[in-house]
Amino acid sequence: MREAILSALKLMVVVFVIALSIAFIDLRWLEPMRTPPCDQAKVAKGHICLSTLLQDWNNKIIWIDARKQDDVERHPFTHENSYPIRPNDTNALDLMNQAMPAIMGAQDEGQCIVVFCNRDCTSSDAVANELKKPEYEIEAPIFILEGGWDELKKDKSLVP
Repeated sequence: MREAILSALKLMVVVFVIALSIAFIDLRWLEPMRTPPCDQAKVAKGHICLSTLLQDWNNKIIWIDARKQDDVERHPFTHENSYPIRPNDTNALDLMNQAMPAIMGAQDEGQCIVVFCNRDCTSSDAVANELKKPEYEIEAPIFILEGGWDELKKDKSLVP
């Protein structure tokens, strides 16, 4: 009888450990891919859903990657009209200067400017607010991508 109880307890511990492992895997790796569909009517002002962006602007987009350097190195975004700008980076001014010709020409080219970072970062807000300052005189629309990098990497035409 005692052996049966010990066997049952061992089995319960094994099942519990397996369940915890599955929950951890789900939370860490699978959850970011399960974001609900973006509804443009419900996003904050100045934000844009990827589907709306691609529908309205097609390939007329200047991408501003505001993710941290190590995120960019691990998961590069290699679109031809992509520029990294990180507000807290030591070379933030150099990055901004490299992107400014494309940003300033966006209005003339009929392009919009889209800033993105990881879902939980605030760098995209900081970069977008910086670009909207009157002294830059940027006339092209500036958006923050709702869902950021997590949304971008779902679209295999943008992130192969």
